[in-house]
Amino acid sequence: MAVEIAALLGAARVAAGLVEDVHGLVGNIRSGMLAKNDDAKRQLDEKLVALQQSLRDAARLAEFGEEYAGVQQEVVELLWDCERVRGSLRENREATSDSTDARNAAAWETVAQLFESVERRQEPLFRALDDRIAWLNERDRAQIQQRLQSAALAVEGAAQAVRSKASADADMHLRRIVDELRRVQSSLNDTLRKGIFGSLEELAR
Repeated sequence: MAVEIAALLGAARVAAGLVEDVHGLVGNIRSGMLAKNDDAKRQLDEKLVALQQSLRDAARLAEFGEEYAGVQQEVVELLWDCERVRGSLRENREATSDSTDARNAAAWETVAQLFESVERRQEPLFRALDDRIAWLNERDRAQIQQRLQSAALAVEGAAQAVRSKASADADMHLRRIVDELRRVQSSLNDTLRKGIFGSLEELAR
């Protein structure tokens, strides 16, 4: 995804430079029948102006896409960390649910270590979203931020459960984190494919 967007940005910049060059050539046209060329020059200039605007729009859309794709990657990585913690809880269900089990302390130590990755990764993602990303529209901003706020609350609940060594509660909160993040991932992907790339396709027509 990031490679596609970077290519779009590069192509837009190159094309914009070519348009400027053509503008210069049009202004330098000299002919013995200059009067008859005026209409053609005017029409060509109008086309070039429209093309420049399309290129600016395409570049801006590509910038949106770059930001969305970056957030999407962070969400994917956070999902992976959450699934690792859930996997550890499943594999050690008996040990983590029974404080008298000889493996209890070691099992919870592993869970706690894995959960540290969740806390480290989610903090900059949730904190930065309000200020960093340029939202394509208000609908995206409202939906995604609401879901991430719900996920952040679930992270707090999971952290408390891990500290208390409450395996059922930890798994419940982790499921909620995963559910919310998958919805965020779906929204980001939908905007990238339909909103951003769809609009770029329209500009190319």
